[in-house]
Amino acid sequence: MMQLNLISQELKNEVKLKHAYNLIKTAGLILVLLVLISTISLLLAKYFLQESFNQIVAETTLITKNSQSYNDRVREINQQLNAVSGIQNDFFPWSFLIEDMASNTPSDVAFSSLRINNADKTVKISGLAQLRSDLLKLNDYLQNSDDFNNVNFPLQNILEESNINFDIKAEINTDLSDLITKYAKNR
Repeated sequence: MMQLNLISQELKNEVKLKHAYNLIKTAGLILVLLVLISTISLLLAKYFLQESFNQIVAETTLITKNSQSYNDRVREINQQLNAVSGIQNDFFPWSFLIEDMASNTPSDVAFSSLRINNADKTVKISGLAQLRSDLLKLNDYLQNSDDFNNVNFPLQNILEESNINFDIKAEINTDLSDLITKYAKNR
């Protein structure tokens, strides 16, 4: 078989160039399509990651707000407990002391004033005693009581024989555990 070449060299070169151009054009188009597909894939990945991030931030914010409200509530309860603890630490069972003093006071002795100073644990008693003997009984009770120390019973309290206005000062025994135990046994 014989080949005849009727196409000119110039036309052959043009066909080769056209073929090369089409090949480059196809390669360029494939390259552009690959870049476009990669870009779309990256943009979709970015979108989904951003949505996931936004959802996580929203959940974290919600959790943080909830835990913050719990923390605030716990802080408030702790402040209330500290306030109650302070009140309990400053508590002194005055009612036990007053009840015991009233039960040991003679019937003809009337208190007109009973001032208790919590800061320095002192008591000042003023009143009227019908008889000196009743006032001396009250003094004996205070002097011999474990609840009081350093009883100040002025001499002027016993100069009169009847209708005696008196003032007595004493320090309160501050041992609370003994005081509470003593009065708990009596109940």
